[in-house]
Amino acid sequence: MKLIAWLALLLLTNPDVENIKKDNIKIQFYGTVIEEMTGEPIPGATIHIKEFNQKIYTDFDGNFTIEDLIPGTYNLEVQFVSFEKKELKDLEITSESNSMLIRLN
Repeated sequence: MKLIAWLALLLLTNPDVENIKKDNIKIQFYGTVIEEMTGEPIPGATIHIKEFNQKIYTDFDGNFTIEDLIPGTYNLEVQFVSFEKKELKDLEITSESNSMLIRLN
């Protein structure tokens, strides 16, 4: 019994085990794209996740969700016809910081 408790304590305090646990966490990143001047949502805006060469689109209310994202630093490009393209470089996404309001003009 003492051996099992000792092994459990060793595993819980081992920094490599902690890093493995963090690397396996996947989160949702979500947000809304709006027009800067009016605050109106922009349906159909494109969010390009450069690290995966993946594009997603906002829904009718300007909302988007990126599923199963590993916390880290990402580069996003947001655009819609007749609006300026917005680049979000080195965006830190964590379980505590996983949402965003994006304004296009």
